[in-house]
Amino acid sequence: MLKIENASCNFSDYCDFSLSASGITRKKILAFVAFFLVCAALFFLKLFFPIEILAKNAFFIDIFFLLSVFFVLLSIWYIFVLKSTYDSAKSISKPECIELSEEYIKSSSECMKLNLPKNLIKRIIFKKNSVYIFYFNHAVLLLKKNCENESHWKEIVDFVKQNYVGENVQVKNM
Repeated sequence: MLKIENASCNFSDYCDFSLSASGITRKKILAFVAFFLVCAALFFLKLFFPIEILAKNAFFIDIFFLLSVFFVLLSIWYIFVLKSTYDSAKSISKPECIELSEEYIKSSSECMKLNLPKNLIKRIIFKKNSVYIFYFNHAVLLLKKNCENESHWKEIVDFVKQNYVGENVQVKNM
């Protein structure tokens, strides 16, 4: 049995979880940022430098620029929604004690207690500094590397892989 003391989730962890759960990766974010910058550059080139090839494709440049601005505004709105959700759920940021055993996971904090049998685990996402254990549809237990000891974190990840990964559990490494 392994024990993790004072596990907590800050806003950065919550955003990372939300993006991971939805399948959005850093590569997709960087590709979107590059697309936006190219669209913005073409739009402003068209405005200030009347180059013939840009003038012929002005309609498409305008459409792509407007779409990219829309997605930037949508992304900003998404961050505000995440922040308000994080702020409204006080139990997310409370420190908790997590016990990992071969048959169950126990999590307790001042706001909640969870006794999760391993047969209720639906999906596990492994990241470099965190492990997301999904039970039910969108309920998740976050195991975060918060110790200086690298071998203790490796022991926790190996324990999760050995005891909770089964044929009914989807596993994703990011």
